[in-house]
Amino acid sequence: MIAADDIEKEIKAATVKKADEEGRLTKDKQILFQEQKDLEAKKDILVAERRGILPMIPPDQIKLYNRIRAKLNGVALSPVTDDFCSLCQLRIRPQLVNEIMEMKKIITCEACGRILYWPKPHSEDIPEEKADDPDKIDDSAAK
Repeated sequence: MIAADDIEKEIKAATVKKADEEGRLTKDKQILFQEQKDLEAKKDILVAERRGILPMIPPDQIKLYNRIRAKLNGVALSPVTDDFCSLCQLRIRPQLVNEIMEMKKIITCEACGRILYWPKPHSEDIPEEKADDPDKIDDSAAK
């Protein structure tokens, strides 16, 4: 008789635990479905933005980008950081770095073949008149 009571208590405890877990899982599912909806909405916005920008890009550049992207597992661009290709770590010649910074033509990495670009520095947020004179820039927020 005592063993039967213990078993019934264990069954009740397991039933309560199961109900709690099901409730938690239901809440988690709802959160995930909401995140999925939000991400799909964001995707739709980005796709629409892409459709607007795509006609402004020359077709030969789009072909180059798509060819590199397909060949290199979806990663066609590489930022230049400290005069190195960020993905393959090849040192970029100084003249080539200057050409990349000018952004007048597409330049690919000699080692990995990705399109190199110069990431915009944070200093571009500084107004032009202050950027010319370093004494006018307030560095107190950076410290």
